[in-house]
Amino acid sequence: MMFPLPLDFFPPLRLSKQEAQSFLQWGDSLLQQTIDAYHREQFDTQEQRERKWKPIKQKRDLTVYRRRKLKDDSEYKYLCTGRIDGTLDEVVMGRYADNTPDFQRISGVYREDIVDCAVLGVIKKKSVEDPFFLSCFKWMTVESPGKGLVKNRDVCWYEQVGMTRDRNGKEIGYTLTESVELPTCPLFNECVRAKFSICYLYKRNKSGGVKVYMRGKNDAGGKVVDWVADIKSAELWLRIEQAMPVAHAVIATALVEAGKHTMRPFITHGKCEVCHAKASGFLSSSKQCSVCHRLTCSNCVAKVRVLSFHDFRVPHYEQFCKRCLRLIHQVDLRAPESVQNLVEYAATSLTGPESIENSLFSSRGRGYTDDSGEAADEHFTASYGNVGTRQNLAPNTTFSGNFSSPKAVERNDSGTTTDSLMAQIIQMNLIAEQSRQQIQDNLKLARQLSHNK
Repeated sequence: MMFPLPLDFFPPLRLSKQEAQSFLQWGDSLLQQTIDAYHREQFDTQEQRERKWKPIKQKRDLTVYRRRKLKDDSEYKYLCTGRIDGTLDEVVMGRYADNTPDFQRISGVYREDIVDCAVLGVIKKKSVEDPFFLSCFKWMTVESPGKGLVKNRDVCWYEQVGMTRDRNGKEIGYTLTESVELPTCPLFNECVRAKFSICYLYKRNKSGGVKVYMRGKNDAGGKVVDWVADIKSAELWLRIEQAMPVAHAVIATALVEAGKHTMRPFITHGKCEVCHAKASGFLSSSKQCSVCHRLTCSNCVAKVRVLSFHDFRVPHYEQFCKRCLRLIHQVDLRAPESVQNLVEYAATSLTGPESIENSLFSSRGRGYTDDSGEAADEHFTASYGNVGTRQNLAPNTTFSGNFSSPKAVERNDSGTTTDSLMAQIIQMNLIAEQSRQQIQDNLKLARQLSHNK
């Protein structure tokens, strides 16, 4: 078998409404168990934690622990806690992929040992009301250490991503992955099928960034020495720190795609449109921003990683001017139209406030066709593709009791995102930007006059 597999390799997975609901309830129960475990462990003393968990690997502010004594296989063997950079929305969005092309591209950012991956089927994906929720099935195969000596590992799992609230009403992001067996995902001779059970919780950190709590267990399949399994498992758990870079790559890709539909007047003066210096020199050439298409010098542009369009295993970068670089942090991940509005703001910010307002009103909501939210996703995802539904099955783990799905986070639509207010905010930002630029120009002129004297 040659990897990567064709996009249509896996046959459709078809679920009845009852089977789909069973998986949703199963995911909700696993999530609630993790939240309960998180709250219980908050009351453990430092001495109790040290008796229970042994640190095995640390990376920046994240630490992975292994349980010192396992009573039985039902206990979770690993724990990962700490802090990562980014906002809560960025971290959760950095874990979201509801189709195979997007899943391959973000996986290429997360890990360098990726061989192939696919979205096997989707039960439910994000909507306007719940912009982060995803319930789906995925498959992945990765390279094992010692090429040719050890078979690659692959895994098939059920995944649930979204936002909920804890018992104190605070917002929690989460990602849970549970190995499953699907009749549409066969075993491959080139791979050993591994299994895992993982649940991440994400909470806002008061001093910045996002707090992470994860508990997990895995079985790499075959004969693996314990210490090797621990190290490789720890490396897997620590990849969560890439969530923010992945989210930024997704946003940057969307900005570049939206920028392709934005027109800019042809520039003939040859000056950088950011610092107004000469755009090209003896040892440097002029650049063009991939979003707003400004002509820039080499000092006012930066290479930004985006999702690869051709080979997902090869990093791809685009040129961003300093102004558009800031847009990555200004996108509202809960409002798909935010990307298009910011791109048009960036592209017209040199022509005056009145054109900003006109372009804003002409673009609001152009991605929407109905209330399903599907058309709105076109401005956000790096590519578009339908994921089919596939063959009958039910989770092989039993559970009891009634579980309700985590409720979608309520959005504040009290009028703060109306067109008039948005236009005023953009105008204020533009005036402030122009004032800063004028000050810089005056300082340059003053320095030149002083030098001439």
